[in-house]
Amino acid sequence: MNTEHLKYILEIASCESINQAAENLNFQRQYLSKVLNNVEKQLGITIFERNPKGVVLTNEGSYFVTQAEQIVTLTDKLEKHFHHATAVYPEYKDAITCFIPNFTTPHLTPFHIIEEFQKQFPNVKISLLTKSGTEIISAIQENPTTPGTFLTASPIEDSIAENIHVRPLKQLPLVAVAAANNPVAKRYRTISLELLKQYDLVSYDGELEQPRLLFPPSCKKLLQESVKYHVTTTNLFYGMLEQRQCFSVALFDENINDRLIQIPLEETVPVTLYLVYHQEALRSFPTKAFLNKVLSFYRKPLLL
Repeated sequence: MNTEHLKYILEIASCESINQAAENLNFQRQYLSKVLNNVEKQLGITIFERNPKGVVLTNEGSYFVTQAEQIVTLTDKLEKHFHHATAVYPEYKDAITCFIPNFTTPHLTPFHIIEEFQKQFPNVKISLLTKSGTEIISAIQENPTTPGTFLTASPIEDSIAENIHVRPLKQLPLVAVAAANNPVAKRYRTISLELLKQYDLVSYDGELEQPRLLFPPSCKKLLQESVKYHVTTTNLFYGMLEQRQCFSVALFDENINDRLIQIPLEETVPVTLYLVYHQEALRSFPTKAFLNKVLSFYRKPLLL
């Protein structure tokens, strides 16, 4: 039994006649009867009662047809989606703006997702703008067609505003970061926040005017006074860690540069990356396709 067989049986149910269904499907009656008999035998049920005028659904058959309709509808949606996932659509010339937390988390910035998306939508322009989590929510409320992602160490409700959906994508722990040549850092297999605040900390703020730490309020208050240096470029960040022998705090990165080491924190501080979008965004085919690219990358259920 497969979805095509389900469609054949649904056609029989619609016509209330094997003969008429066979004619509609351009099949021989004997073939359609054989398919029906095989399905009934496989499931151990009788779907139709036969009579001189045609066929009538049994109680079991009515339940079968209801479930078969749902399966066929979902299968058609999946087939349509995966066709869309490989087709090329040069006719779309939309502009999509995506809000992201900041550029100091390059391993979470969706550049590779954008590259894959633009193979399918070569004429759709995607812009990335940095905002904080609350700013992203406000921006989406003002412009419902704009999706976003944000990072937070605090739990987020499934729906934080009307028609706004929040989907968790990935959870990463915060870790202490130091230069690989830092002799002090090499002493620790793990480090506590209390111990970490005894050392000078460097904050990598990218192009942001103000540092936006990811900690819950208690952690932020604990470490804020120890932040002695603020840098805005990667080279300055590496140089400061190596020359000043100080520490930083960042999200765990599987592909971290060889110049750095990561030390797990004794206190678990998980940070979650969320995808957030307004229901209205799904009206745009390119935007919905982009959201599905993001969800697919993180192996999350797709929007059908």
